[in-house]
Amino acid sequence: MSPPKQGATRWLLTRKQRNGGPSRSWAVAVIGDDVYVRFGDTDASLPMHHIPPGTWVAATALEEAVRRLFDQRRQGYEPLGLCDFDDEGLPFNVVINQGTEAVPVNLTTTDTLNRFDADFVWSLTLSNPDNLGPLVKAAAETLAVAGVDIKWVAKAGLPFRAPQIGRCLWTPPFAVQKARPGEQQGALNRTDGLDALWFILVMRLLAQEQSGVLELFHKDATPVAAEPHKDQRLFEAFGTTAQAHWPMLQALGLAPEKLLVLAGEAPDQTTADAWF
Repeated sequence: MSPPKQGATRWLLTRKQRNGGPSRSWAVAVIGDDVYVRFGDTDASLPMHHIPPGTWVAATALEEAVRRLFDQRRQGYEPLGLCDFDDEGLPFNVVINQGTEAVPVNLTTTDTLNRFDADFVWSLTLSNPDNLGPLVKAAAETLAVAGVDIKWVAKAGLPFRAPQIGRCLWTPPFAVQKARPGEQQGALNRTDGLDALWFILVMRLLAQEQSGVLELFHKDATPVAAEPHKDQRLFEAFGTTAQAHWPMLQALGLAPEKLLVLAGEAPDQTTADAWF
C-alpha cells in the first residue's frame, strides 16, 4: 500500500547494537490513519512497510505503533530521536533525543485540506507539545522586531497569551484546530493579509528549532516552496510580488541578504550585483 500524499514525514528512529555484526535500525510512524515501519542494517536502505489494520492488536494506529515500539524495545532497540527518510530509504534531519518514545503522527495533506475551505492550509507537528507556546512567541517577536504591530491577547483554552497580528489572532481567523497532542492545523486566507502570511512563514522557519515541522500548502495541495520568494503563486494570491516586499522578507530571515532578480522581472540599476 502506498502512503497518502503528504509533505515531510517524521519517524521515530531506534537502533540495536549487535556483537560481531552491523547494528540494526527500526523506525515507526503514523501517517494519517495507518502505521508504517522501516527496518534493516543501519548503514543500508530502510524500505517502508505498511502494517495492514487487520493485523493490529490495538484499536488505533497510534496505539498499535506504540505497542510495536515497546516490542522492539524488549528486543534491545533504543530510541535515537526523530528523523526524515529520503527517497533511498536513508535517514536525514535526525534530531537526537534518546529519551523520546513519542511516535510521530503525520497528518496527510488530504486530512488537513478536508478540514478547511481556504486559500492555504498548514499543519504543525511538534515532538514536545510544550514547545508550542515558545514557538508562537518567538515567531511573533521576530515580526515585532521587523516592524509588524503585535498585540498579546488572553484566549480561553490556550496556556499562553496569543499574538494578534492586525485583525488575526492565533485562534480564528487562522482557524486553528488541535488534532492530537503536539499538532495544530489551520487555514490562511488572502483576506487575512500579508502580516498573517509572514507569521506562518516565520513559524515554519523556526519550527525546526523546536524539533518540529510546519508544512504550508496551496489550496490544490501543492506545498509552498521552502524558499517563499521563489513561489510566485504564493504572492499572486495576495495580489503582489516577492520583490515588492524584499526588505520584509530579508528582515524576517525568509530571503537572501542580496536582492534576487526573480524570473520575469527585469533588473534595474539597483540590482546590478544581484544573484541571478
